[in-house]
Amino acid sequence: MNPPELTEQVLRLLRDSSASLPDLAEAVVEEVVAPLLAERDRLRAAIGVTTLAGRIRFTQGEAVTAIADLDGSGIEEEVMLFVDPPYLREGNRLYANGMTEDEHRQLAQVLNTSPARWLLTYDDEDVVAQVLYPHRRVLAYQIPNTANRARIATEHAVLSDNLWLPQETVLLPGSSSAWVREHPVAA
Repeated sequence: MNPPELTEQVLRLLRDSSASLPDLAEAVVEEVVAPLLAERDRLRAAIGVTTLAGRIRFTQGEAVTAIADLDGSGIEEEVMLFVDPPYLREGNRLYANGMTEDEHRQLAQVLNTSPARWLLTYDDEDVVAQVLYPHRRVLAYQIPNTANRARIATEHAVLSDNLWLPQETVLLPGSSSAWVREHPVAA
């Protein structure tokens, strides 16, 4: 919103309101200031990614070997992995290149022993937290999903022990998150 639009919006609120001054101030904050702050935060996030763009590498393909190759490479502590494998429940139906149960176990084994920081997303199957990643922090979060039908789905983010997240973590703006397991469990 440019300055003339901002001025017009504030004047409209003043002109059209018979509210008390505190109510009017609240309306200005809700209708003018809050959207500006949201846009500022969106731009800051976009700029943050833009400034790191030269350091971000996207890799699609066989993850187990690529992750295993990091061990002893000398760059493990500089790397942050975001791993988004085909999901357990629907992955083989939704994707041309799904994964077998054994491949999911291999991925878990290589991530669980990797010195790199990582965040892994999965569907909310119990096997993720209980079998594949029983000692890792797991955060459940809501996400709009349109793969089968429009709905809000629950998914899980699994985190390496060396990846810091704030106590109150929301993975997606406008969504909710709750810890399934907030602290790592000793193996």
